[in-house]
Amino acid sequence: MPIYLSVISCGLLAFTLRLRPLQQRSPLERALIWGLILIAAVALATGFIVAPDPHTHFSYWNSRLLRPILLFGVGYLLYDVLKPSCPWLTPQRLLSAVVVALMAIVVFHLGFSAHYYVQHGALPWQTTEGVYNRARASYYINMLAAILLAEVVGRLGLKQRMLALPSSVLALFIAACCAVTILISTRWGTLGLLGMSALCSLWLLARYARSAVFRVAALLVLLGIGAALGYGSYRIDHARWAPVLEEAKAGWNSPTDTFCFNFAQGRVPLNAAGVPYSHSNYCRASLLHQSTMVLADNPLGGGMGKRTYNALLERKYQQHFAVPHSHHGFIEFGLQTGWSGLALWLAWLVAVAVYGWQLYRRQASALGFMILLFTFSFVTRSLVDNIIVDPHLEQYLFLFGLLLGLARHATPPPSAPTAQVS
Repeated sequence: MPIYLSVISCGLLAFTLRLRPLQQRSPLERALIWGLILIAAVALATGFIVAPDPHTHFSYWNSRLLRPILLFGVGYLLYDVLKPSCPWLTPQRLLSAVVVALMAIVVFHLGFSAHYYVQHGALPWQTTEGVYNRARASYYINMLAAILLAEVVGRLGLKQRMLALPSSVLALFIAACCAVTILISTRWGTLGLLGMSALCSLWLLARYARSAVFRVAALLVLLGIGAALGYGSYRIDHARWAPVLEEAKAGWNSPTDTFCFNFAQGRVPLNAAGVPYSHSNYCRASLLHQSTMVLADNPLGGGMGKRTYNALLERKYQQHFAVPHSHHGFIEFGLQTGWSGLALWLAWLVAVAVYGWQLYRRQASALGFMILLFTFSFVTRSLVDNIIVDPHLEQYLFLFGLLLGLARHATPPPSAPTAQVS
């Protein structure tokens, strides 16, 4: 209910303040807004056609898709609504306030870890406080780190600030995100953070390193730092890292009678040495294989719901399953909204990236680079985890809306003399 009230309030204020109508925005900006509306409409319509329980479909459509899209609208209109009443407010200050609020979870976890160390004399590895589990904590940190790392590129490479924070505070926030990533020790969260850091570092090297020797030396230093972080994660979580390829291949070719599809009663698969396969590595591949086949058999999907993947598997194999989701963000979206919904969702994400690229290339906008890196973070994490769940899609779309809304105010006008960047 608070989400709907906030959307209604923003809409009424926007109308009262006579904000610029939609027609005055860029064509791509309008396409992004209408694209989300179209995705919601298509998902609702196809679900009513195929869902076994229309009431359940509508309920989950409301919570898993409509609410995130409404929060996108809140983020998109937030600055326009607040600015007339807060003349001192700038895009940098608003985005900084949101980032500081998001850092609360990270600071809370560090505080918990320090308290635990004082009480027990050891650090609490692979535990989370304030977040449901380690995977969700890593989504959260990757989302936040994308904004922080893009800000570093903006300050060093484009001489722009999108956050009204001192550089020392920015560095402290990034260090805190790295520390919590190591403490919770999730492989994909670590890879996401390393991947974004590598992209930003390589961009800065390509832009500023005029000496080939300096470029090589800096690259070696970066590789060393990345290797150290990766090795630390490997040492802490060795059992899950070591046999990834072997277990993924075995999982891809496995039948549906394993613990991946019924954790309590399913068969426990063993490797050649008689050791049980890792649930994470083996089941990711097995669930992905089956979900792609199920999606191919159901072009309209199965309707929105918590057990959509489970229900489609039971329909296909005529046996009982106990699996919550497909463990893959894009496949899960397709299973719930059909081929058309998945195609529209992918097209929307590509359009967001194109919008960010245009801002970056044509106006040398740091916010454009931030939108690009944020999209990269969301897309890559969707490849290995299902983030179409509460509250992660809501958080991502709210921030997408906020960044797109701020882009109209934080970038120089087209007539301003700004050089294109390479």
